[in-house]
Amino acid sequence: MRCDVEHVHDWDRSLVSYSVDEREHIAYWRTRQMEELACAAYRKIISDPVLQSNFYDDSALEAFWQRPDDDLRLAFGNVCDITRVRLFRKYDSYGRAHPSEWPKGLFESLALRKSA
Repeated sequence: MRCDVEHVHDWDRSLVSYSVDEREHIAYWRTRQMEELACAAYRKIISDPVLQSNFYDDSALEAFWQRPDDDLRLAFGNVCDITRVRLFRKYDSYGRAHPSEWPKGLFESLALRKSA
């Protein structure tokens, strides 16, 4: 999807295997998955001094990304599981997941954290 948008193709070109009614939901879901992966990668880089050393300057960065994929996977480890990001089909007026889509008990767990 990102590549299609960057190269000025229709945003839903990669979603043709889904029904027209589902495409926007799938696009939002994939976007949330990409955001989760990017945030997890940034958290890993910031919190791991060894990994961070690969990002100090352009030459270190270039050398890092030239490494084989298996080395890159090993360097990052299992930072997140994007399959845990849920697909929503109902949204509020701001484009956020409608409260009916939220996990049961979420409000109670947030109230407990706030009072602690």
